[in-house]
Amino acid sequence: MPFPEIDRVVYNKNPLVEVVAQFKFPAILRIRKEPPFEFQEAISDLFPLFEEMESKQVSFNYGSSVTTTEHIDKVYIFSSEDDSTKITLKSDSMTLTANSYERWEKFKPLFENAFKEFNSVYKVKNISRVGLRFKNIINTHGLVLEKHSWEDFINKSI
Repeated sequence: MPFPEIDRVVYNKNPLVEVVAQFKFPAILRIRKEPPFEFQEAISDLFPLFEEMESKQVSFNYGSSVTTTEHIDKVYIFSSEDDSTKITLKSDSMTLTANSYERWEKFKPLFENAFKEFNSVYKVKNISRVGLRFKNIINTHGLVLEKHSWEDFINKSI
């Protein structure tokens, strides 16, 4: 469903504290078994910092007895020089996180380029989910808004 055309608003005090875009895909075993050195080389101009971690997922199965299953996955984090933008790579996802988001026109090319480079190395055949999340924090303290109730800003139909 296309969004209606509206006038663009750019706030003096940007309430966005984090913007996350993510592609999910079936697990790529190559990412679990070897460091993503080709991908790192391709994005190193914009994301020169590197960190490697492990992610542990625990599943509980309830039946006649409780059993647990553990899965450990490698997590590779590539960061910009100022640490404001990161690419997180796991065997089943690639995520771009920006903590100093300014405009969609600046964020979109970063994500498109990162995915293009990722896809040139790993040749993703199937994307199961594409997500985009905007996280806002609106603090009324110190703003003209502090004399108003939140009800004044939320659409009555909600």
